[in-house]
Amino acid sequence: MARVNLVVPFDQKDQAKALGARWDPQQRVWFVPNGVPYEPLSQWMPTAPDWDVRSNRYWVVSGETHCWKCHQPTTVHALAVPPGHEILVSDDEGDRWEPQEYLQFLMYLTEVDDGALAELRKRCPLLGMDYSKTTGSHYWMNHCRHCRMKQGDFSLHCEPGGAFYPTDDAELRRLGFQRVYQPMHACAGTSFSTFLPNYDGWTAC
Repeated sequence: MARVNLVVPFDQKDQAKALGARWDPQQRVWFVPNGVPYEPLSQWMPTAPDWDVRSNRYWVVSGETHCWKCHQPTTVHALAVPPGHEILVSDDEGDRWEPQEYLQFLMYLTEVDDGALAELRKRCPLLGMDYSKTTGSHYWMNHCRHCRMKQGDFSLHCEPGGAFYPTDDAELRRLGFQRVYQPMHACAGTSFSTFLPNYDGWTAC
């Protein structure tokens, strides 16, 4: 049987541990070990994801930032989707998928399908599920390669000049794009830099 990972808020970790949950330091997630009953841990069982981003292809993008804690340079990763990807929109008329005109990065990624998850684990050793006190939630977060400190998505995606918010050619050239020609479904927000549409490497796909 496949291992069951848990969604355990930081302030409940001791309670989950007392009931048999164990911490995986590589994937940075709590899980149910073999032989431990599931029922006492049911409150932390993940629910079936309601995907809100989908695309027929995507990129694993690498960049670099300086750790806010130790100030050393460290590699960071994100997923990105090309023009034509779809976002789930909900309003008074119900739910519908709307195609998007621009390429975007995924931020605050909380769920991703098995295929994309395998790519993250293969290509992004410093990216793992972790808890953010700022957002009060778990998401796939970068970690410093030197001190392992969490590198939050806001500074990487939302601040001009951040690793995934290029504002000129020099910043854009620091990004590395690895194309993945397979569909992807995710639960995430999106970020966008108006400079990115000038990059032919995206639209040539």
